[in-house]
Amino acid sequence: MAKKINPNEKTDLDHITPAKEIHDDAGRVLAGIDGADLANQKDNLALTSSSKNRSKKADSMKDFIDKKGDKFDDLDKDLALKADQKARDKINSDINKKNTIHQKIL
Repeated sequence: MAKKINPNEKTDLDHITPAKEIHDDAGRVLAGIDGADLANQKDNLALTSSSKNRSKKADSMKDFIDKKGDKFDDLDKDLALKADQKARDKINSDINKKNTIHQKIL
């Protein structure tokens, strides 16, 4: 279960797996999948406080937690890492499916 955000807090829609990371993924390029389509899947988006999202920038969730983890409790860290794994699993699954189809055609 996700933690609640204060109704008065400014929020952003965060790419859990950074869009830049998806854009630069060689497997995605080989699969011919649009990076924006992968980045904007519902499993890769989360409503996040603006301050956290803007401090995360293009860091992976693990790198972000390694850098700023002292500012978050263990529940926040655990939820963030689980969301990250779920998003990565979906993105990698989509890339692998497309690459498998391309290999069968060849």
